[in-house]
Amino acid sequence: MKYPEFSANMLIPKYWLTWIGFGIWWSLAQLPYSVQMWLGRRMAKLISIFGQKRISIAKRNLELCFPELDQSQQKDLLQKHINSLGMVCILGM
Repeated sequence: MKYPEFSANMLIPKYWLTWIGFGIWWSLAQLPYSVQMWLGRRMAKLISIFGQKRISIAKRNLELCFPELDQSQQKDLLQKHINSLGMVCILGM
């Protein structure tokens, strides 16, 4: 597989936010794993606050897919999913 050649066109202001994003992700990857996990848990809290519509959809999906689980087990599974999602946001570079 041949990768595209780097050109000066990639440095125009149109792409500056992309380069800043790559720089942030690279910086996060250099942090110790325990700090990355801590940041992932904080990200999960933000997802819980700002992603209420998606969380309600996930909750309904769990009710439909796992009717044998009681309410507390479904809630625990949902929380584990949200935590995993937060960690992927930080670690999934």
